[in-house]
Amino acid sequence: MPEIAASRDISTGHPVGQPGRDRRDTPSVPVPSVPPYSRDKGDKCPDCPATLDPVAEIPTADRFGPWSDRIDAAERVARLRSLRAIVRLTTGPRGKRLGDLLYRAEKDAAALVPALAALNRLATLDRRSVLASFAALHRSAA
Repeated sequence: MPEIAASRDISTGHPVGQPGRDRRDTPSVPVPSVPPYSRDKGDKCPDCPATLDPVAEIPTADRFGPWSDRIDAAERVARLRSLRAIVRLTTGPRGKRLGDLLYRAEKDAAALVPALAALNRLATLDRRSVLASFAALHRSAA
């Protein structure tokens, strides 16, 4: 009879807790970690999770601008570039980390999740200024 593999957390490789089971019941055979798709080692963002669809990890309330799941790749790059320019102009050196992550996200979609986290970590007034400028830039002329 074939063995059934235990469910494992992708990020850690550890078994996922299942109701009614103790961790001691889970086999201790290491499962090799295989990324869902290959990447060039020099191109990998150290803060980026290796997932097939990084937008799926973003909460629905945060799916705006370049994090929207309703835009194509060219529009995403355009929005990332405009947001990066706004961050640079409104925050200066305080937004350097966010600007770097937005630049990485132009080439690697896995950098979208850490870029959103960096945006949410900005100081309140900086974040408000960036979001208001971005909204004014992308507001429809209706």
